[in-house]
Amino acid sequence: MLKFPNSILAATAFFALANTALAADPVAGEAVFKKCAACHAVGEGAKNKVGPTLNELIGRKAGTGEGFKYSSAMIAAGEGGLVWTEENIASYMKDPKGFVAKNKMAFAGLKKDDEIANVIAYLATFSAIAPKAETAPAEAKPVEQAAAAPAVAENTAPAPAVMAEAPAHGVLHLGRPATEDEIAAWNVDVMPDGTGLPVGSGSVADGEGLFSEKCASCHGEFAEG
Repeated sequence: MLKFPNSILAATAFFALANTALAADPVAGEAVFKKCAACHAVGEGAKNKVGPTLNELIGRKAGTGEGFKYSSAMIAAGEGGLVWTEENIASYMKDPKGFVAKNKMAFAGLKKDDEIANVIAYLATFSAIAPKAETAPAEAKPVEQAAAAPAVAENTAPAPAVMAEAPAHGVLHLGRPATEDEIAAWNVDVMPDGTGLPVGSGSVADGEGLFSEKCASCHGEFAEG
């Protein structure tokens, strides 16, 4: 499975410096990737699905995967200079809509930093481009990354606090109650009476265009999917 071992070092360096609780593990990342596999494929013979294939992702310009029809927002992000570095992939996985607004990705994002680190380590095994690992010796990597580490650590600090505030529960004392933010990220239900819809107005014609852009990739052009 480990096609490009040097790329694994590049993927793990960033998260080690960001004080990630667990070292990035591509084997664990393969298991977490199952959450992504409904829309994305990676590895030999991978083809575009609802989302683009993720081979050679690291170092790729956003919105340029071969044969995939990207949203205008993702294409614009790539034209504006967005390249999928390990850091940018981590930010995107954490909050896809916040990182590139109005892109097609419907998944709310991975909330656990160790899962994000592991998935990136797994994807790195399918990416030949690893500038961090190739352009500097291993001992020099902490110096190169030191400037970026504080900002990332600051962004990921709230996660442990959320876990600490939620007590164990149940007979086996496993799991924890979902936080309000986690529930809000997934609670997109719209009831038959319209409850859950955003405030505003529209028309059938407007809705058809929005459905084609935002929904058809999963549900089909005539909602038959």
